[in-house]
Amino acid sequence: MGLVEKSSVTAYLEEYYEKHPLDNSYEGILARRSGLTKEQVVAYLDKLDYLAKVVDYDPTNKAPILKQETQKLYRFHVNSKDNAEYTLGVNDCYIEDRKIKNFAV
Repeated sequence: MGLVEKSSVTAYLEEYYEKHPLDNSYEGILARRSGLTKEQVVAYLDKLDYLAKVVDYDPTNKAPILKQETQKLYRFHVNSKDNAEYTLGVNDCYIEDRKIKNFAV
């Protein structure tokens, strides 16, 4: 009578899934639902995990401390032949020592 146990589509799908089994991991399911590759889904999940850690980061007491020192005043003088003293320039030159101490050790 020509009865067939299963359709040709069902036979093809069974053969296909034997060669290419479904990935039932979390990333595999997201990849199938979204149309992305599993590698892309893993990259997006890693990026979201990184951004969640950045949001929760608290930099309190983790920054280096600047060493506070007083400013030193330097003036440049020129002595002439008649022993008169002249100040060079109109502005005074201030040099500030901005050494950074790292107490992270």
